[in-house]
Amino acid sequence: MEWIDRAIGLVKRYAKRVCIRGDTDFSLTGNFDRWSEQADFVFGMNAHAVLERRAGELSKESWKEIRRKPKYTVKTNERKRPERVKERIVEERGYKNICLEEEHGRVCVSTGEV
Repeated sequence: MEWIDRAIGLVKRYAKRVCIRGDTDFSLTGNFDRWSEQADFVFGMNAHAVLERRAGELSKESWKEIRRKPKYTVKTNERKRPERVKERIVEERGYKNICLEEEHGRVCVSTGEV
């Protein structure tokens, strides 16, 4: 993953925070320690039985709901929002509408970081 290291080096000079995102193929644990010193990272992973078991063994105190900060603050008057038509169209066409209901993250017990 040398190219990820090069990308971090290039971007971190210009950004307050670097976040690497990837899928299972990028989640090579041998790189996590090195990357964590320079950037945050989020990797999607398949829920293998071993990972499900390990997550299930964590105490309730190890988890907390993730509250996302707003992307921005409106500095003028609120504008009238357009009609939200996606859900109606999805239902009309007979598709299943999958929506995120909540997110949970593991809390690092030693530092309290997410």
